[in-house]
Amino acid sequence: MSDHLFSPLHHGRRDLQILAVCPMCQATYHPLKTRIMAERDDAHLLYLECRQCGSAVVAIVTAGSAGLSSVGTLTDLTSAEVVNVSLEVAVTVDDVVDLYAWLATEPTGQLILRREKAIP
Repeated sequence: MSDHLFSPLHHGRRDLQILAVCPMCQATYHPLKTRIMAERDDAHLLYLECRQCGSAVVAIVTAGSAGLSSVGTLTDLTSAEVVNVSLEVAVTVDDVVDLYAWLATEPTGQLILRREKAIP
């Protein structure tokens, strides 16, 4: 078996190459060490940790009519933290407005808001 995750499927596909090698040290990921953190319809949230340098990638892999595609990012989260974040309630527009209103009334918040407005 090849050391490249999805190796038969990623010929010429740059979007899936992130799943094959560590973006930090270029070591190959061990396919059996990939953790599927969540699944929904044709999408999977994957967690890959490099056995050589310890860096981690969180990636979403989706299957559609055009084939497989992926979006991934380096993270400093552990796999347990990824699960915890996915269980959190999403931030709403009302939450953002409430935070802005709170910042506008707090002395420290007013300094932050003034500083943000002064930055070109």
